[in-house]
Amino acid sequence: MHILLGLDDSLLIVGGVGALSVTFFPLVFNFSQRVYQIADFALGLTVLSMFIGYFVNNHDLHYILEDYLGIITKLVELSILIMLAKQHIFTGRKKGLEIMKIKFTISLILLILTNSLAGCLSSDENELDRFPSFNLVDEQGNNHNESMYEDTPFVAYFSASWCSHCKPVLGSLDDIIPEGQLIVFNIESREQYSDMNEWKDKMEDELERDLFHPFIHAPPLAQSLELSKIPTVFFVNSDGEIVHRPAGLTDKSILEDHWNSVS
Repeated sequence: MHILLGLDDSLLIVGGVGALSVTFFPLVFNFSQRVYQIADFALGLTVLSMFIGYFVNNHDLHYILEDYLGIITKLVELSILIMLAKQHIFTGRKKGLEIMKIKFTISLILLILTNSLAGCLSSDENELDRFPSFNLVDEQGNNHNESMYEDTPFVAYFSASWCSHCKPVLGSLDDIIPEGQLIVFNIESREQYSDMNEWKDKMEDELERDLFHPFIHAPPLAQSLELSKIPTVFFVNSDGEIVHRPAGLTDKSILEDHWNSVS
């Protein structure tokens, strides 16, 4: 496993260099066939490493590389838009500044770029959806349902025991959220990841502290929320509405601001 992780680190570096090359070269130089070859090679290695992570049962690595591949895709998309803009603007100058063509190109870039950045920079939902109902049992056999959290804000943290990069988020939430208002939900449906006592013990060892929050096996609940990344954290207000839902690694200060907004 250590060899595989070392290999994946190398692949990430190669992919990053390729992505940055494709992104920033057009700002100074014209596109060349060599740049395209670097980009293709980097993307190919990244996809390959993602599948390696998946098939060797390293799901944490699979999720990280999946996010990384999404970032590379956005960078390549931005590079193509820059290239098209330069091409149209230079063509417009040669033909007497075809203003309409330039304006159309810039408008198209702004439209697509705005949509792209919205997906990259924000993981919160604009609409306030209600947190779905649930009736589940925690690691100690205690029942938990939505009625227990009526008229009080709470936080629902979704992750899995194999997610090593999720640990800092749980640690931050434990520092911020009072006891009784944070629920830890497991998204993993396979039997080997369904022992909530084992997961809780693991998190207590790695965070070097006792955790006083319920750990609940809840793959169907996670599926109903259509999670695409882990960890995903739902900040629910006293009306049962989801106000924030950051996904992935999130700074503690942001998590604290989200909690203050619902509590």
